[in-house]
Amino acid sequence: MKEVQYVPKACQVEGADFTGSVVISLPSQPQRYRYLAECNFQVSGEGKVEADMSQLASVAKVLECAVAHIKAVTIKHKDGTEYKSFEDMLDDPACSDMNLEIAMLVISGFRPGNG
Repeated sequence: MKEVQYVPKACQVEGADFTGSVVISLPSQPQRYRYLAECNFQVSGEGKVEADMSQLASVAKVLECAVAHIKAVTIKHKDGTEYKSFEDMLDDPACSDMNLEIAMLVISGFRPGNG
């Protein structure tokens, strides 16, 4: 599997609370489709993922599916907290939006360089 380094949006803005990146092992197309099915998501005719994020079970499943694909984490909060794994991030509510962003990229797919 190909691995890519990704900088979450929370780390890209000037004066951000977070800095750093994660290394993601990209799932194969069949894996992504299995994940989408497990999360009860649909894919439109244009290939866009249609997700009902109001379903908490689906949100939890998205995060669970992503865990195995996060190979390295080097994220730091401005308060000095360092995150060395995706599990570290999942344990901190301050990372919630970032976690979901990363997890959705894993299961919905993205082209490196365009993420």
